Amino acid sequence: MVRREHGLAPPQPGPDDNGRTRSGKAAFIREYNRWLIANLLRREGPMSRSDLAERLELSAPAVSRIVEGLIAQGYVEEIGLAHTPVGRRPRLLGIRAQAGSVIAIDLRRVDRVEVGLADLQGHLYGSQESRLQSPEPQAVVEEVARLTEDVLAQWGSGLPQPMAAG
Repeated sequence: MVRREHGLAPPQPGPDDNGRTRSGKAAFIREYNRWLIANLLRREGPMSRSDLAERLELSAPAVSRIVEGLIAQGYVEEIGLAHTPVGRRPRLLGIRAQAGSVIAIDLRRVDRVEVGLADLQGHLYGSQESRLQSPEPQAVVEEVARLTEDVLAQWGSGLPQPMAAG
């Protein structure tokens, strides 16, 4: 389950063009571009506004508007200057790890479940693992909920409330 009110989850497309206005499409595109920028910074680390524009094939003004919004919300921060041989050194942007936390759930094994707590850069604070007593969906959900509560109790103090789980 992804909670979108925090704004870093990928936007979900709405219904087909039946009754959607141009502004609805524009809002979706802006939200999608916002998600692309945040996700690229999270995955690949610090980069400049011009690097983001080039990599995502977006205009420099669009990237600047989106980045300023992410900075204002506290998700992105300027972390220094890039090294360049000549000219003005561009400011590097990065995800603020402390801006939020996420619950990571590992269900890859049939008989075990692992739940962890990580910051927005993917640094793991801690995790707990448990053997599943039953493969029934309700039993799995209950065990994930129990482990989530345990992980939050053990490592969650002082961290922002988790934004999402996945």
